[in-house]
Amino acid sequence: MAFLRKAQKYSAYTFTGFLVLHGTSVVIAPLFSVPLANDLFSMGRSIYQAAGIELVLIWTSVPVHILLGVFMRVLKKWHSYGSAKHIRQGETSLPLSGDKDSFGLGGITSFLGLGERRSYVSRKFGLSPLQFSGYALTPMLIGHVLKERIGPLVIDGDSSLIDLSYISHALNKKGAVIYVGMVLLVWISSYHVVSGWMKYMKWYGTRSKRIAYMVINGMAAFAAFSMFQIGKGGLSTGFIGKQFDAYLDYLE
Repeated sequence: MAFLRKAQKYSAYTFTGFLVLHGTSVVIAPLFSVPLANDLFSMGRSIYQAAGIELVLIWTSVPVHILLGVFMRVLKKWHSYGSAKHIRQGETSLPLSGDKDSFGLGGITSFLGLGERRSYVSRKFGLSPLQFSGYALTPMLIGHVLKERIGPLVIDGDSSLIDLSYISHALNKKGAVIYVGMVLLVWISSYHVVSGWMKYMKWYGTRSKRIAYMVINGMAAFAAFSMFQIGKGGLSTGFIGKQFDAYLDYLE
């Protein structure tokens, strides 16, 4: 189990590098200038889509991280069912004090200073908030990759047309669906990444958690404003607009 935890941890290191590059151009830079953000997007894409780098940063690290997380949970559940003591504990409380690593940032009660109580998702689904955010994030990431990378590859053979004008086109074509979806994607991914890093760094203090929530909600607010700024670009027309429509309609 220790080896699996380390492997999942190192896969998070790798993907975090991609998130910094991608998030800077899509979430942060548009706050100041959309043309600047577009330039950064193109620069970042030339780095993380380079031969070999994309394979490691995205196509290997993300599936490894997800699959190891699921596999470790299955192993943990199997081990718990083999112990009557663990089963009894699982019916009453999440083992926070004895297993803080599984708690990470925690739920909203920790932020409010109400103690490390079992969150709603823990009571309802038997998952820590960190685990739940990971499962919630997975289908959103898959959908994002399908529309931003796989669709263009299937239709055109590459994704060279993808830049912030595609996001603008999608925002104006699909409206609130894309806007809310993008903000939620940033919000949930920010929670999962920040909470995960707090778990790895063993930062459990109330002050650390408050700072973490400021970062998470700040990123969501930045994303909301950045999507508004990007959306001002309007719909693309002509050949580019036609291709963008095809990307958006991929698998629909």
